[in-house]
Amino acid sequence: SKSEILALKNRLKVAVARADKAEESLSSLQDLDDLYDRMEAAPLSASSRTTMRNRSGRASSASIRSAINMNPGQGDKRGKIGNAIDAVDSFSVQTGKCLRSNPLARAGFLLYLFLIHLWTFALFIFHAHGFETVHGDFGGGVGVPHGPHALMQAQDTVAANP
Repeated sequence: SKSEILALKNRLKVAVARADKAEESLSSLQDLDDLYDRMEAAPLSASSRTTMRNRSGRASSASIRSAINMNPGQGDKRGKIGNAIDAVDSFSVQTGKCLRSNPLARAGFLLYLFLIHLWTFALFIFHAHGFETVHGDFGGGVGVPHGPHALMQAQDTVAANP
């Protein structure tokens, strides 16, 4: 009937309007992501432009491989090294994007950095200084020769007295 057709047309208009609104909000989010990418890839000076456009039209920074002139076709080893550099570079970019968008991951990463530094400082403080006295745990006691020369002398005395 006519009333059903009008109701379906109105539902279609509402659905199309919601779809348009969703597409607009998605494009604004993509524009925001593009802004973040451009900010990350912003050159330090106007003479050192390091951004280029890829096929999708989004700005992306040049790879480390191209920055250090390690282009493909310059030898098999250089190609493998370049592939490894590209893999590490893409991993670091993806990790940076994850850390940028996830506050809990950022907090965990900062906690990890703090604990690693704390552990390193503890190792330096407690083990880098020679304040321990020489005792049997270190392979020699007081007055007992130790080291490579003492081992060689012990081996010579064992060989001389069979």
